[in-house]
Amino acid sequence: MAILCNDISLPVSLFVFHGNYRTQVNEVYLKNTYTKSQNPINFKEELKTGFQFFIDTEEDWDEDAKIEIQTSLYNNEDTQEHIQYPLNKEPLINWVYQNKSNETFPWRMGTYMLNIIYKGVSYTTSIYVTPLYLTDQQVSIIHNYLEKKVEGLIYDLVYSSKNVKTQDEVQTNWYFDYAKYMMRHKTIVNFNLLKLENEPKTKLISAYQVKRNIGIIDKKSIRWETSSHGVSKNSSNSYPNYFFNRIKKEEYNNTVNQWMKTILFNWSGDIHNVTDFITKAQDSIKIKLSSINRKLEKLELRKDFIKLQREVARTEKVDLYVQTTTLKKDLDKYRNIYDQQHKWLDNLRSIHSRIVHLLYKSFLSEVERGKIKPLLTSSNYYLINEIFEKSKLIQKNAGDKEQFVKLYKPFWQIYEYYCLFTIIDCLNKCGFILKKDKEFDLLKSFYYNEIPSGSHFLLEKSDLVIHCWYDKYHGDKFTAELNGDLFFTAQEKKRPDIKLDLYKKQLDGSLKFQGCLIFDAKFRKFSNMHNNDYATSTYQQLTNYSLFFYLGEDRSTRPVVDKVICLYGSESKGPIKKEVFPLTYINLFPKLLDNNEIEIKGEHEVLIEINKWIGGIE
Repeated sequence: MAILCNDISLPVSLFVFHGNYRTQVNEVYLKNTYTKSQNPINFKEELKTGFQFFIDTEEDWDEDAKIEIQTSLYNNEDTQEHIQYPLNKEPLINWVYQNKSNETFPWRMGTYMLNIIYKGVSYTTSIYVTPLYLTDQQVSIIHNYLEKKVEGLIYDLVYSSKNVKTQDEVQTNWYFDYAKYMMRHKTIVNFNLLKLENEPKTKLISAYQVKRNIGIIDKKSIRWETSSHGVSKNSSNSYPNYFFNRIKKEEYNNTVNQWMKTILFNWSGDIHNVTDFITKAQDSIKIKLSSINRKLEKLELRKDFIKLQREVARTEKVDLYVQTTTLKKDLDKYRNIYDQQHKWLDNLRSIHSRIVHLLYKSFLSEVERGKIKPLLTSSNYYLINEIFEKSKLIQKNAGDKEQFVKLYKPFWQIYEYYCLFTIIDCLNKCGFILKKDKEFDLLKSFYYNEIPSGSHFLLEKSDLVIHCWYDKYHGDKFTAELNGDLFFTAQEKKRPDIKLDLYKKQLDGSLKFQGCLIFDAKFRKFSNMHNNDYATSTYQQLTNYSLFFYLGEDRSTRPVVDKVICLYGSESKGPIKKEVFPLTYINLFPKLLDNNEIEIKGEHEVLIEINKWIGGIE
């Protein structure tokens, strides 16, 4: 069962459990000789995954041996996380992902290194991750298409709406990339700034100094004695007491120092702007943390109250548990963001302080600012200039590619985003205009894979208003009333991907509720969601979404959802639209043709359904 490396057997065994399969790793490579194309382990996204790493014979035991698996997750230090498992004496399974609630699949599409460390030597192979149902070529082409499509829809929505943020406000993600860049280079920046102060480039020049003691005298010194300045200085004595001595002194006002002063002056301004922006971002995080803590306090009070009551409904307990768990996850997330921003600010302020000291308290205070970059031969001058110039590139979205290259988003996530913004685009085509986006920066949230759950989009058209909700949790009646929500459900499935609430404007300015339309995005095959012989879990989930009630004025005692539409993404040869009472399924997916061109499927059908829904209410 040993693993081979260059025809040498390692007395350990490594098995991978993925989906319904168990695969043995038979060959690895020395770390410094490995290339990513050699025999990778193939994974599909979101399948149950585990590793078995054990010794073949106890006499070969190494207590320091382990496997180390690279992931696409990042910790609070902006460092890529690795999963580690020690060598076992028994064939125990270490489950990385079991497809349970609140679990995150630790890989996105791409290649990740798997290292075996045994007897102090590192051996390597790799894992190649692709989405379910698609070939590698389909994955690459369709993913790039979806990402560009979603980004384009966001740009169109943001810039076509007069009441949303300006382009300058939208394109703010470079501030965070800038802070990461400076964090990464803080040691080398501080070292070279200190070296610049202690070892500046100078030039010895001749100068003159009035002294009581005679020094080196030349023709200019003699002329000074008979000049008005010299005569005035020695007027009270018959013999000269002051002499105009020639001396040698260091001159700092040269071209390289002038260029350093220009760089540091501009750099100081950039760091000040970034610091100011991140400080404001941190203030908004403080507000979010405070809001989450207040909500958790209310939930704790509710829990204490429920404990004292009898015959409490299971849905009430589930509501409390789900809301508490969700808020605690958000609390941890925003605390981590706050802590990271605090580290960035400390680092930026430290560098800014040193730059300001150099500009106004060192030799540079006597140096003019330069306009033309000279040849920089000194290593510290060269490095300061290079790091500064790369920092300027980040502002142009062309920064350090090695650090800031965008990872692929999980396919299910970009598909959800595609569905969300396709629906908003369809509403736009129906005459609705996106009115506000004050809760978050839409484009930045998309880049960072963080469009928040519960995100709200307001759209208006003459006398109609639509509230579009993304991944919003709806509690039961009592929870909804406590939170001031207008909708509730007693079902266990409470979080549809996209929910549209339609209102009609009244003469007095109030809004009268008209109806709901729910969409749920599934990156699956239709055959995996529906069966003609029995109810699937997906069918049950989707039909549960039909049972939402309204708590506002003129409320009805009946559910208010007019229709539930499932948007699914996969290659399908059947009809684009399928009716399975009471549900509608639409195959919304970019189909890859033989010539690698993209054919859009399902967008027209989505537009028709939205138009029909609005028209039926109007």
